[in-house]
Amino acid sequence: MAKRKRNLEFSERSKEDNPNYVSSSICVWCGKKLDLDTHKRRYMEISRRFYPVCDEECEREVRGFVAKDQKLKPIIYITLFVAVVLMFLASFVDWRDVVLAPCLILVGVVFIAFPYPFSNPQTFTMLPMRRSKAVCRIIGVVLLAIGIPLFAQALATWGFI
Repeated sequence: MAKRKRNLEFSERSKEDNPNYVSSSICVWCGKKLDLDTHKRRYMEISRRFYPVCDEECEREVRGFVAKDQKLKPIIYITLFVAVVLMFLASFVDWRDVVLAPCLILVGVVFIAFPYPFSNPQTFTMLPMRRSKAVCRIIGVVLLAIGIPLFAQALATWGFI
């Protein structure tokens, strides 16, 4: 059976009623308030939905963010999965202190280097992409701040320092 192509061409009048157009009053990238007239807004497609952006610069930033997100999301999820599995397995053995801290450090580094885990189309209307990157990096710094002293303490306990 042939796959039907969706018609993504909408008239200006249908944007308000169309579920593919997100009715947000802020820019998806920077969070700036947008013009109340929905006919004058710029929209860009993200995950088959159309989100408002305020100008070309924000549109360019969103395109770069989405491209990096699509390319790096598998790496992020695999790394986080491995860290969680290692923490789970380490909870059953005597050397959990030595495994837990490096896993926290790894997750912190992932959140700082690849700030995309909390960015998804459902949260864009509440938390713009630029702010979600900052929140993700703050979480990464907190995890590093917890993980590094724990790792140093574990190494001292096991006699490596």
